[in-house]
Amino acid sequence: MRVLIAGSIARDTNFLDDDVRSDWGGTVVYAARAYRALDIEVRVLTSAAEPIDAAFPASVEVVALPSPVTTRFENHYHSDGKRTQRAPTLAAPLPFDAALVSGVDWVHLGPLHPHDLVDDWYSISGNRCGLDVQGLTRHVVNGEVIADPRPDAATIAARMCWLKASIREWTLLHAPAVPGEVLITRGIEGGVLECDAGSSTWRADPPVDDCDPTGAGDVFFAAYLSRRNGGATAADAARDAAKFTSAFLRRRRGQDRRPDL
Repeated sequence: MRVLIAGSIARDTNFLDDDVRSDWGGTVVYAARAYRALDIEVRVLTSAAEPIDAAFPASVEVVALPSPVTTRFENHYHSDGKRTQRAPTLAAPLPFDAALVSGVDWVHLGPLHPHDLVDDWYSISGNRCGLDVQGLTRHVVNGEVIADPRPDAATIAARMCWLKASIREWTLLHAPAVPGEVLITRGIEGGVLECDAGSSTWRADPPVDDCDPTGAGDVFFAAYLSRRNGGATAADAARDAAKFTSAFLRRRRGQDRRPDL
């Protein structure tokens, strides 16, 4: 199976208590790594102002368009579990390219802000498409990331076969009625799946806390889409994705040098 992931790569700086770390991030990075770990062939479309090949496994086909700047995010994680963000620079919007969509089994859209992808990406015909709505529920104003959905976000969501949103993002969209499968994540509590078969829940398996959660949602959605397109039921795919994401976070925590872990 083969997937196309479209969205900006980001240079992330993550602030967690007294710990500060910088690394490549964005949906394209975390999802690509997860897909390859699950033996899915990956094509990535992104843009940056610098070389980015080192951010991806060598087996990933990376189409990197030039941009005046690379997208940069600053993620501040607080003791109450909330996150605040800044985005000092944003790469140029990614143009639609029908040739890149050809030959893939599904498309994984990972916009980091409302104008990360040109609108043609949200009207793909003939391809099954999954969307992480994160970038459509916020705007960047003078570098500050503000919770403010783009006006047509719910309309875009209704076109998708698969949709992932945090409970906060889903609330911002006013929980629109969509025909596809909806995964509403609640962090270490797990989440809710809404699909034709009805509503079900999954739990983090096991819950992993006190570590940097950046990218966990991207990993979960990639694992879900891998299992779903491999023939698993929606409920089984969600449970398997939760286990895969917990393993990802446990490995990260094992590498954590903070003295309290």
